[in-house]
Amino acid sequence: MFKRTKTNLILHGIIMLAVGLICFLTPQGTLNTLAWVLGVLFILGGVLTFFLGRRGNEGISPLHLIAAILMAAVGIIIIVRPNIIAILVGLVILLEGIDFTLLAVRFRRADVKYWGLLLGLGILVTLLGLWAVLSPWVGATVLSIIIGIGCLCVSIDCFAALISIGRVENFLHGVKHTVTTSSEFQEAEVVETK
Repeated sequence: MFKRTKTNLILHGIIMLAVGLICFLTPQGTLNTLAWVLGVLFILGGVLTFFLGRRGNEGISPLHLIAAILMAAVGIIIIVRPNIIAILVGLVILLEGIDFTLLAVRFRRADVKYWGLLLGLGILVTLLGLWAVLSPWVGATVLSIIIGIGCLCVSIDCFAALISIGRVENFLHGVKHTVTTSSEFQEAEVVETK
């Protein structure tokens, strides 16, 4: 009944398990691969923006030209310097940490419960973001490990769904058997009452 779904879950689970292990075993290789994929996507985005930004015979608008050049330049920078990804992720984490810290201060002024927990987490996230920005190799390793953890979680989800599908199949088989038995019973009652 669920043969195709089971096959897809098995293949997906195995692939995600392999990708997760690769991320753990070769963090720099993971970063380089991610940099190539993102870099190529940015370059393609720049090329598409250039060609799609043309207005008939008038040529490309200045805004589209600037956007196309910036996108292609970012793509090239990401490919040439893959650590920039870790720096950008670290910068985002740093800004989130500062935002949480400022929110905690506002919560304290408003006498909101658990503002101290938010403050502590905000400071921790700020420090982690600062660490990732100042030491991008460490940030790259952490980023690869996070990607690996995500892939392993997806793999576990696939295998858990596979087990669940087996249980659903058994349940549906039991329900089908019960329905068949009860309909046979109802038919027997109808025959007896006539």
